[in-house]
This record gives sequence, structure tokens and C-alpha cells, in this order.
Amino acid sequence: MTRVDAIREVRITEQTYYRWRKQYGGMGTDQLKELILRGPSALRSKRQRAGVCCQ
Repeated sequence: MTRVDAIREVRITEQTYYRWRKQYGGMGTDQLKELILRGPSALRSKRQRAGVCCQ
């Protein structure tokens, strides 16, 4: 299955795919599990504690 076919199958736009890829693409499995369990605010607070600027 190609990327374009997968995007169509889950019914999102290519723009959404690339935005999600940019936002979540570099995460490791531990970070993804934390995101799923605690929501996006957990990662935001973790970045703030590390001194990383949030958007």
C-alpha cells in the first residue's frame, strides 16, 4: 500500500498527514505511549521543564 492510498483509506488530507508527521514523526515509542495515556498536555509540560519553547 502506498502512502497516498493509506491517507485516502483513513480519510485525511495530505496536508493533515504531513502536519502530523512533522509533529509526531520524531517521537519514540515511550513518548507516544505517554501521549496516548496522558494527552498532549503531558508532553507540553515535559518540554517546558526541559526549557524547550512551545508553539
